[in-house]
Amino acid sequence: MKPHEALKRKNRMTVPAAAAAAVFAALSFLVIQDVSSQPVYVPAPDPGYYGQGSQRSQRSPYDRRNFNPWYRRGGPEYVTMGIYVAPVISWFATDSYDSRNEGALPGTSFGVTYNSFFGENYSFSTGISIINAGGRLSYTEEINVEIRNFGSETITIDPGETIIYRMHYISIPLGLKLQTDERNYGRYFIDFGFDPKIMVSGRTDIPSLRIRGGNAWHQLRMFHLSYHLGGGLEFPLGSLNSVAAGIRFDNTFTDITRNNRGQPWDIVTHKMLIFTIGINF
Repeated sequence: MKPHEALKRKNRMTVPAAAAAAVFAALSFLVIQDVSSQPVYVPAPDPGYYGQGSQRSQRSPYDRRNFNPWYRRGGPEYVTMGIYVAPVISWFATDSYDSRNEGALPGTSFGVTYNSFFGENYSFSTGISIINAGGRLSYTEEINVEIRNFGSETITIDPGETIIYRMHYISIPLGLKLQTDERNYGRYFIDFGFDPKIMVSGRTDIPSLRIRGGNAWHQLRMFHLSYHLGGGLEFPLGSLNSVAAGIRFDNTFTDITRNNRGQPWDIVTHKMLIFTIGINF
């Protein structure tokens, strides 16, 4: 294969990544523009808000303190939690001409989110996620793949044959969340940070050899580290809850493969587009 052809194959999935980057840039502009244009607002003490008298009920229904959790929950330190589900599109990228991406796979994700606010529109975000994702790889040279089900078996893969990997991760994201003020239609937010991941299961399919669901634990690394960039829109759902929808790009920057004997020495990274929808409370 010519180098420029290999490079074209290697960059096959850059369009989704570029689209995610464009969405994130647009949301970042909206959030930063909103936050930077806000006047400094220091609310006057409101004894009725903390349970003394009935002054709280005398506020205007348009008072921003009625809608912003910063005031609604009684001070600068409050938390929100949420649950979400998400379809996932994932694929591999490599740094070598000896291996190449052969397309994306669909997957799923679900989890719990936790946000601890340290400012009116800023919070530390974390949680726990279960991610089912994978991808397709092929190699320009013959390689050996070790599969262990009820024993150890080494299989020779011919050049150009596709290997499908399916992984199950537990992820604990650590990041920052920035959001705009409440609007009539909701609020924009952006989220970025790091994602330590633990692979709890790895399976492989080799269609040419009619192998399906082979144990690929000895082909894939257990610990991964990635970064994420995302954003979206939150819609109010009552006085304390909201529905959130967004998109997030997740990219590992550690090698997910072990580079065993009989395989090329390359770095394979895992990329994902995660389309989230959830409820915050």
